[in-house]
Amino acid sequence: MSKDTYKNIINVCIIEKNTFIRKGLESFLENDCYEVFAELQSVQELVNLGKSKTSHGAECPCDVCLLGTSLGEDTKEIEENLATIKRYLPGTHIIILSSKLDEGVVYTFSKHADGYILNDISAEALMRSIDLVMLGEKIFPTAMADIISRTKQPWERRVNVLHRNGRNSLSRREEQVLSCLANGDSNKVIANNLAITDATVKVHLKAILRKLSVSNRTQAALWAVSNVHNRNSSIANDRN
Repeated sequence: MSKDTYKNIINVCIIEKNTFIRKGLESFLENDCYEVFAELQSVQELVNLGKSKTSHGAECPCDVCLLGTSLGEDTKEIEENLATIKRYLPGTHIIILSSKLDEGVVYTFSKHADGYILNDISAEALMRSIDLVMLGEKIFPTAMADIISRTKQPWERRVNVLHRNGRNSLSRREEQVLSCLANGDSNKVIANNLAITDATVKVHLKAILRKLSVSNRTQAALWAVSNVHNRNSSIANDRN
């Protein structure tokens, strides 16, 4: 990514208990496009930093916050940490870092964060993930599909409720868009795959969110993994 991609350097805050991982992330991001303004061991250190900055009439500059989590960490605590980050770093994009996919954290991520990545990620993939989040995309590992398949029943219950309530079913095109979401495709990739415009993709996404009663594309993608993608729906050649 060139320095001209964004008007300003991307300011990053790293919150990670493991010093080795924290320092490694910092070294990854030492280039012309990113600046690590703080690398902290805990969210409490962020609170202390925020209070210090406020007392001096300054704000904590942050575009992206990388939050490290431990496997099996209490989900409620993670949600509280996410809420605290949003309070002290308003407007920041939050990416959860974990050593492995944690089933409890997956659903916390879908509601409260912008990204979920594994901390063994390469430097190039990490920076690409940050870039995508800055562009408004939600990012998560493809292996998340395995977790969703093991917790399929809640999504099936939602589908049954939709049918019982007489809600409009998804159109063929909307199922195709959902299938692409399940693959982690961006709007541009979806548009290319379906031979439609980016604007048309956005229209379909808006309709999908409304019909599924979900609030963002990630929740729709999770639904898709269980209910559309697993039907092996293929991309048709018809035009919208």
